Amino acid sequence: MKVRRSLPQARSLCKAALVTVGATLALLVASQAIAGTSLSGPITCTIAGSAVGGDGLLFRPYISDVARPRVKLLVKNSDVTCDDSGVTGETGISKITFVLTAKLLNGTCASLTSAPTLGRAIIAIRWSVGNAFGRLVTVRSKAPVVSATFDGGSDALVLVTAPIAKGAFAGETMTVRLGLEAVDQFIANCPMGITAQSFGQSNPSTIDIH
Repeated sequence: MKVRRSLPQARSLCKAALVTVGATLALLVASQAIAGTSLSGPITCTIAGSAVGGDGLLFRPYISDVARPRVKLLVKNSDVTCDDSGVTGETGISKITFVLTAKLLNGTCASLTSAPTLGRAIIAIRWSVGNAFGRLVTVRSKAPVVSATFDGGSDALVLVTAPIAKGAFAGETMTVRLGLEAVDQFIANCPMGITAQSFGQSNPSTIDIH
């Protein structure tokens, strides 16, 4: 026997069904987000940035041999490979985007490559990872830099962060080594003003999280 429902009843049933579907989707999205933030290390990634390609160490407006009160320092990577064999949680990291923002205080090429002084330095990383549902999700790690030094033996800018407060690899620390290319030439060209410097092309550059 067929039961005929009134139009208001049918509309109410449709609304209830839509609410149920919406709630299910919301739970699914939330579970994906929670799964993605469960990443924990250790992990090591090799990174590189080319000044020719618009990445690398970017100085705004420029850096020279004359100290400026503030030079904005932006570091972006163009290439990356990661060893995620020690990662627990969601795995299958397909892409990362690394960004450092900072103020280079009274900065010159000579001070950057000897005793860099950074203000408001933040490292942020976006990770594209495969989750338990077989989909790519983006999760983030972010922490302030608490130590900045220059290793003259390897021509590398070395940055160490505070523990990551939340998100991927929460509670762990990032150590970034940016191996600068042709430092002697960088210093020689400094009087003309430099807006970008490559790293990691032939001089190894890494991110270690542990």
